[in-house]
Amino acid sequence: MKKFEFKLDRLERVREIARDRAALELARSEAVRAACESALSQCEAVQSASWNSRRIPAGDLPPGDVLLAIDQFGQTCKMRVNRAAQSLVSARDTENAARSRLLEKAREKKAVEKFRERKLSQYLEESLRYEQKEIDDGASMRWRLNYR
Repeated sequence: MKKFEFKLDRLERVREIARDRAALELARSEAVRAACESALSQCEAVQSASWNSRRIPAGDLPPGDVLLAIDQFGQTCKMRVNRAAQSLVSARDTENAARSRLLEKAREKKAVEKFRERKLSQYLEESLRYEQKEIDDGASMRWRLNYR
């Protein structure tokens, strides 16, 4: 009987490599998302500190150019927070897309593995039938030789 050979070994290896790449892409996108969340929290902290610096007692008003600088800094902080929020949304979208690709690649690899298991079980059944046939042929030949 010939040895078991799965003709789709290369395809199985390709699916495994694709799944590993998708897992790496997901890990990268999770790292980017974490960095975006950190940047957003830092920007929000700076913005809240800038809003707290605007609360100046009424009797101690600084000159107008200082107030203008504080206002401009507040606007800059607001823009940074908006940009950080947009990049966080983008990073989350990328992460979700990477996660769905990873799930798809895992499903594809699992399908090939199931196909391999089915082919192996068919091979084992065929092998058992062949062995049983050989045993039966040997037994019938012995019986013919001994009892004729």
